[in-house]
Amino acid sequence: MIFKGKCWKFGDNLGIDGDIMPLRYALDRELDPKILKEHLMVNIDKNFAKNVSPGDIIVAGKRFGQGNPHIQGFLGIKGHELGLVAESIPRGSFRNAINAGVPFLTNCLNISKKVIT
Repeated sequence: MIFKGKCWKFGDNLGIDGDIMPLRYALDRELDPKILKEHLMVNIDKNFAKNVSPGDIIVAGKRFGQGNPHIQGFLGIKGHELGLVAESIPRGSFRNAINAGVPFLTNCLNISKKVIT
């Protein structure tokens, strides 16, 4: 599996609810990646969902997906067919990334400092 595309760099401590995906989709129990992908990262970059392309890669710092381990954010990533590289992912979000089928690498020390945007 090879991803070729733009890297989208984010910092540390992105919460699964609010930063990666609005909480209301977890409360509504929405599980359709086609719906969720339109709201991915909307509270950080309102144009993110419009600007990403399949094969692009999210590069994140420590604790990507912190907080309550809801799967909706990872289903949104899967809906866009994005890859994920992060310094660390909490264990609940780690499991959800696997369950959602998101290709990801974690424990990539200082990766966010090595990627220049």
